Amino acid sequence: MGSPPHASSGEIDLSAMGGSMYPTIRHGDRVLIDRRCRPRVGDLVVYIRRDALVAHRLVAMDSQRLYTRGDNQGSATEEVPHSALLGPVTRILRRDGAAVDRRSRGQAAVDRAWLRAPVVMWVASRLMNLPWRLRHLSRSS
Repeated sequence: MGSPPHASSGEIDLSAMGGSMYPTIRHGDRVLIDRRCRPRVGDLVVYIRRDALVAHRLVAMDSQRLYTRGDNQGSATEEVPHSALLGPVTRILRRDGAAVDRRSRGQAAVDRAWLRAPVVMWVASRLMNLPWRLRHLSRSS
């Protein structure tokens, strides 16, 4: 994730880097977060880790911490203090111009699938990522 612009309206537009949320968020996508929205379990959230911004899925939360996981990272869960949260991702803008409304019914169903069957969804994301991995492997040879 890039650095957040100053946004007095509460909405922040960021450029995604990396692959921890592939295929949900792809390298080069833009993500919009809204600091005014309250996150729900299953949402994608952006938070500050040391000097970097991270987008992961919110898998649980309590009064002191958020528990997050990257869709492309198996079952590793990270504990995040509420104070590090910037907000939930409300929209993903793909490089090809497509927009994904994160608050739509269809996305809610996908979010529930990630929460209920993370291993199945993780395997599916790995299979979707395989062509990308093979291309990059052949370039490095």
